[in-house]
Amino acid sequence: MKHLRETMKHFQKTAERLSKLGFNSEQPWKTLSQMNELLDGEFWENMATLGKYADQTWGEPEEQQETEQAVTKASAKAPAKKFVPNVDLFKTDTRVIVSCEISGFDRDSLEVKFIDPRTIIIMGRIREHTFAHARLTKERSYGKFRREIKLPVAVVPKKMKVEYADGVLELQFIRSGKTRRKQPGTT
Repeated sequence: MKHLRETMKHFQKTAERLSKLGFNSEQPWKTLSQMNELLDGEFWENMATLGKYADQTWGEPEEQQETEQAVTKASAKAPAKKFVPNVDLFKTDTRVIVSCEISGFDRDSLEVKFIDPRTIIIMGRIREHTFAHARLTKERSYGKFRREIKLPVAVVPKKMKVEYADGVLELQFIRSGKTRRKQPGTT
């Protein structure tokens, strides 16, 4: 409740300042600039907070309230599941390719670690949606992920090629010379 009171006070002060602005039709940009200063990020955050309280208090449609309550109850009962990305492995004569499904991940969080020439660990973090505070249902997973992958053959760690497109991370490795077999008729 204290947070709501502070939010209301800030909103009231902003409204008072807006009402005191003078409007000169010959120089409207000055007034717009002043309004822009008053309606800053804090103001809009407070508006979002008031919207949340209004939704909770002054009656959204009953169906929506029931849906939100059901989602909340289901989320509370269900254990938090860890996100483990789905992976496809490919092996050619010269390469090993790891195709990993991780849409919405934070690229700065991505790490690929080698345990040995045949084992890698892919780690990172899936970003929460910017409107997570307004979520009604949650089916996607967010947060940190970690996946250990046993490769079919040894690879050269220093020659990894990384590509990311359409929610799929692709890691291409050159097979280690020790394990590479030449096909008949190739050089």
